Amino acid sequence: MAERFVSEAIVPDASTFDPEAMAGGEPAPPARWRWRGRDFEVVEELERWKDVTPRSFEAEGYLRRHWFRQRTACGATAVIYFQRRSRDARGGKRWFLYTLDEPD
Repeated sequence: MAERFVSEAIVPDASTFDPEAMAGGEPAPPARWRWRGRDFEVVEELERWKDVTPRSFEAEGYLRRHWFRQRTACGATAVIYFQRRSRDARGGKRWFLYTLDEPD
């Protein structure tokens, strides 16, 4: 497999979000999403982390992105992220595919 950089918006299947996780104030990654006309179904979440930007005038940093590494049903490993600040989101989109590592 060769990981490739993508950095493009994905279309999450809204019916696959976990409402319990979202009630805690954090985005729940979609269990199914579409990219370039292809559907990806998540079978396992491998990792999650947050991207915090330090600010010199605040004691705490600003949480910018929530990242998720996922294994999909087709055997690919995808890193997706949720763009927290709407003004940073491109075209109003908030979910993006960062990298995709597909089997040969």
